[in-house]
Amino acid sequence: MLTVPTSPSEELALDWNEYRQPILASADLDKTLKIWDCHMLQHGGSASAVGSLCKNRLFGHEYAIRKVH
Repeated sequence: MLTVPTSPSEELALDWNEYRQPILASADLDKTLKIWDCHMLQHGGSASAVGSLCKNRLFGHEYAIRKVH
């Protein structure tokens, strides 16, 4: 199991990068797209979590992001 600490707002989209398997993108109501590198795993308890800092954040969307692909 993998837990991604994305944001305090509602998560609307989550998808793996088709060409780079350990890269994950998440988008939510805060109008920000976040890129996570799953090479950077931290183990805690019975689950694994991606590091608390994401690899990149893309700002500037006018509305909530509802789809990533």
